[in-house]
Amino acid sequence: MKIKMYLNDQCSFPIKLLGTLIHLYYTNASPGNPKPNVVILIADDLGIGDLSCYGSQVVKTRSIDTLAAQGLKFNRMYSMSSDTGTMAAIITGMYPVRKGLGKGNLGWSSFWSLAQSGGLSGQDPNIASLYTSSSMKHHAMFMGRWDLGAGGQGQHLPGSTGFVSFYGTPMSHSSGCSSNQTFRFTDWDFFLHLLRQNQIAIASITLACLLPRLFGIKREVSLFLLIVVGGLCLGVLRMYCWMGPLSPNSCVLYRDNVIIEQPYQDDKMTQRVTLEAVNYLKYRRSKTFFLMVSYSQPKYPAFSSDQFKNKSGISPYYDALLEIDWSVGKILQTLENEGISNETVVMFLSDNGPQLIDIFTGNKIHSSMTGQNILHSGQKKVTLKGEKGSSYEGGIRVPAMIRWPGHIPPGTETDVVASVLDIFPTVIDISEIKKKYQFTKFDGESLVSLFKNPKQKTDTIHSNLFHICDLSKSGSDWAVTAGDIKFHFTECTKDKGCKSHGAPLVYNITNDPGETVPLSAKEHAGILYNIQLDMAHSNLMFNGPEISQTSQFDEIPLPWNVPCARKHLLFCYKELDHKENFNSLNGD
Repeated sequence: MKIKMYLNDQCSFPIKLLGTLIHLYYTNASPGNPKPNVVILIADDLGIGDLSCYGSQVVKTRSIDTLAAQGLKFNRMYSMSSDTGTMAAIITGMYPVRKGLGKGNLGWSSFWSLAQSGGLSGQDPNIASLYTSSSMKHHAMFMGRWDLGAGGQGQHLPGSTGFVSFYGTPMSHSSGCSSNQTFRFTDWDFFLHLLRQNQIAIASITLACLLPRLFGIKREVSLFLLIVVGGLCLGVLRMYCWMGPLSPNSCVLYRDNVIIEQPYQDDKMTQRVTLEAVNYLKYRRSKTFFLMVSYSQPKYPAFSSDQFKNKSGISPYYDALLEIDWSVGKILQTLENEGISNETVVMFLSDNGPQLIDIFTGNKIHSSMTGQNILHSGQKKVTLKGEKGSSYEGGIRVPAMIRWPGHIPPGTETDVVASVLDIFPTVIDISEIKKKYQFTKFDGESLVSLFKNPKQKTDTIHSNLFHICDLSKSGSDWAVTAGDIKFHFTECTKDKGCKSHGAPLVYNITNDPGETVPLSAKEHAGILYNIQLDMAHSNLMFNGPEISQTSQFDEIPLPWNVPCARKHLLFCYKELDHKENFNSLNGD
C-alpha cells in the first residue's frame, strides 16, 4: 500500500507542476512579466467630485469604482488645462508647449478648426510609434476623441502618428454637434451672436464716416465703400464661424483616414466606440497591444444614447457619466472573458476639470450639463477653485486610477503628486520598450515605484511640477506644484486677459485644496529659488530654445481644407448612411 501511494505521489507531482506552469503562462500575473498590454480610458471634462469612488453620492459609478478598488487610486493626479494639452502630454510624455500646443495670441487652447495645418507630428517618437515600430510588432489602436489636429489633409490623424488604426472624431464634441435642441448652438447661431455685439456695424459706420473727411470722397462713393467693406467683413466673419468647431462640418466620424459620417450622430458615439474596442479585444491579431479609448462624454453639451437617457434621474450630465461607466464595464468584462485581464494594465482618468463657462457666449453653463467642482475630503466637501482652462485645482486636478493584477495591490491609494506626463514613461518602464529605447528628455517620470509603496512623500515623483498652458505674447497662465505647496505666478481669464501676481500666490494644497488662504511668499523663498533653477535646468524658461515661440492654434485655416465626405464647392453636404449592430453589447 505504501509503495502504491509513493508511486501515485511521484506521478502526480509532474502533473501538478505542469498545471501550475500552464496556469502561470496563461494568467501571466507574475511580477516578472515584461510585456503587459496597456488600455487607457479617458473621460472628457469629468470632475474629480463626480465619481462615487472619490466620495460622490449623486450616482454610483460601479464599474469605475471596481477598477479603483482593484488597483491604485491617485488623489493628486494633475492634467494639462486643455483637452489637446492632456492628449499631447500622454502621447509624448513632454509639456505641450514644447510642441507649440499651448494657448496662443488668438486665445484658443485647442485646435479650433479642422482646416488648420498644425497637429501632432509623426516625426517625433511617441507612445504609439514605439509600440508599432518594426522591431516591436505590437498594435497601437486609438478609438474616440483625438484632439491633436487633423492637418487639413489628414496628415496629423492617429494613423499618421503611429497608431495602426483609428476610429473616432478628430475634435471634441461641441454644441454645434448636439442633437439636444435646447443646448444646440451652431456656427450660424455664433455668427448672429457676434453680429448682435455690433462689431461689424460699428466698424463699418466708423469707416464710412472717416473716409469722406480724410480723402474728400463723395457721399455716394462712401456709401458704396460702406456696402463693399461691410459685405467683405460679413463674409470673412461668416467663413470664420463656418470653419470653427460649432459647424456641423466639424462633427466628423473617421475610420482611419476615411470619413464615414458627417455630421455624426452624437447620441450613438459612446456605443460605437465601445463596440469598436470590444470587437478589437475579441478579434485582435497582436498578442501585445496598446489601446486608447477617449470618450466624448460627459463634456458640455452632455449627451447619451436612448438606453441611458434619464437613467440617472438627475441630469443629462449624469446620464452621460453612467454611460461611460457602462462602457468601462464592458471593456473590463471583455478583458476578463478573453483571459487577458491579468496581463493587461488598465488606466482610467479625466483629461481636465469641468467646464463651467461657455467659451462662445460667455454664459454660465447650466448645472444639468456640467459636473461638480468638488473635492470630497473625509467628511468635508471642498469647492475647488477654477475650471477647465485654468491652473487652479479645479482645472487640472483629475480622477485617475491604474490596475495591474499581480503588480499593484488592490485597494491602494496615493497622495503623491503625479501627472499625465508620467503615463508614457510608466508604460516604457513596465514593457520591453525600455530595453530597446533609451530616452532622456521626458518631462514625466515613471510611476512604478508607487505600485508597491504608494505611501510616499508628496514630492517623491516630481519635486516641481509645472503648469504651463499659454504661449501668447500677452502673458502666460502658469503655476508650480512643489509637494504640498503650490505657487501661482500669473492668472489669465477670458475677459481680463493675463496678469502677474507680482509676488506669487502661495497655497498649501494638502491643508487648503480650495486655494482660499494665501501664505507668505517670503517664507517660501527657498522653494522659489529651487523652482527657478529647475525651470532653467528643464529648459522651460519662456522664450527658451526648447519652447515653441508660436502656437499651432494660431495657424490660419484654409477653407478648402475643411474635410468633407462629400463636397459641393466649399461646402460639405449630406449625412452618410453609417450603421452598427449594437446587439452584441446590449444583449450581454
